[in-house]
Amino acid sequence: MSSRPAVETGAVPIGSLETRTDAFYDGRFHLVQPKRVGYRSGLDALLLAATVGENASGNLLDIGAGAGAVGFAAAVRAPGLRVALLENDVLMAECARKGLADTGNAAFADRASVIEADLFTIRRAKAGHPMRDQLFDFVVTNPPFYLPGQRPSSDPVRAAAMVAPDADFLRRWVQTSLAFLKDGGRFAAILSPAALAICLPALSGRIGGPAVTPIHGHRGEPAIRLILTGRKSSRESLSFLPLRYLFDSGRAPSDFTGRLSRGQVHFGWPRTNERQEGPDERVDPAVLEDHIRP
Repeated sequence: MSSRPAVETGAVPIGSLETRTDAFYDGRFHLVQPKRVGYRSGLDALLLAATVGENASGNLLDIGAGAGAVGFAAAVRAPGLRVALLENDVLMAECARKGLADTGNAAFADRASVIEADLFTIRRAKAGHPMRDQLFDFVVTNPPFYLPGQRPSSDPVRAAAMVAPDADFLRRWVQTSLAFLKDGGRFAAILSPAALAICLPALSGRIGGPAVTPIHGHRGEPAIRLILTGRKSSRESLSFLPLRYLFDSGRAPSDFTGRLSRGQVHFGWPRTNERQEGPDERVDPAVLEDHIRP
């Protein structure tokens, strides 16, 4: 679920790349994103960021950060968090750096940093690499969760952000991500339903109390996303949490989606109590119509 966010506010040149600057959370943070190529953040990022509560503190690592949507949102939601954005694509990492320099992000820019590096390369790095042995209180990730061949794209940047290059990639991504987590730390990922069968076993022996929250577009339709969370060293068992709907009827966004777009939702954990959604007329349906990844 990507593409059009709430408000497009301008453009920032990055070499020959045409970009747009978009406002999220009613203008509480801005993203510099590619306009015609690459991957643009939307509801997927906001769903994942909603697993971070306002009282969260310590260090958070956003793996596969792209332009920084999840990490920026987490920094806005939790003033006690320091955020590291890990991104291996040169253009997307530069978008994230330009985003941090945007005056609309001044409130948290000193608590966030961009690390341009490959996830797997870091874990194989020699001792002394600044990220090799660093541990985090929170690790969040929006991995390339489509399986090989599911969502082909002629745009290589977009394809790399969306589609796993091989059948074992997601397992390795999840297990490597967990290596950055402190004991007792929290892990959260957004996945396609088909990816759960790969990612859930990857948590075994590493994460306890895994919780799955299904995300549905409309009532009566299959889930289109899953939020997967868990805590390192927890002994809790697997739980499935109440599902969420993005739309009520037709193109009318649910109350849940309206509050999500404003940064007013915290969910994805067994002890998080979010009221069930209803209609919310304050959200323009046109803003959300192309947020489902094609």
